[in-house]
Amino acid sequence: MRKISFRKNNEAQVLGLPMYLIIIMIIAIAVIAAVIFMMPKGTQKLKGEVTDGFMISSPTGSGGAEVTMAGSTGTIKVTDMDGNPISGARVTLTGAGVAWSDFTESDGTKSFTIDPVLPENVDELYVTMRVKADGYDDFEDKNAIQIVRVY
Repeated sequence: MRKISFRKNNEAQVLGLPMYLIIIMIIAIAVIAAVIFMMPKGTQKLKGEVTDGFMISSPTGSGGAEVTMAGSTGTIKVTDMDGNPISGARVTLTGAGVAWSDFTESDGTKSFTIDPVLPENVDELYVTMRVKADGYDDFEDKNAIQIVRVY
């Protein structure tokens, strides 16, 4: 019985080299998949909360017209699940005409000033808060700040 070697295949070189390359590619893909699977993910969790300014009300008697509540202020606190403050976390507020983003201070808090807008004939909107920090899973609160029209 005759042995066939991919390296010393003088009779059928057309089949030997491509087959050898295909085997190398399959092994390389398996190694890359294993490396990607072993890459660490952000395993720690964080939470963010609006400690002040969690509900903003429009002036009484504003009717159905569009209302801008300029200069609405509040404070956001970002901590890990043990309550330790996280400094340098990016906090983003979006929605209700608001687009604000900044980083937390060393104590894990950040004061903000926003100008939310209630469109005509809309009585209630929410501002979404997203928090991102290195080494932590992203946090999102879709109802972080409530904007209410008061009649």
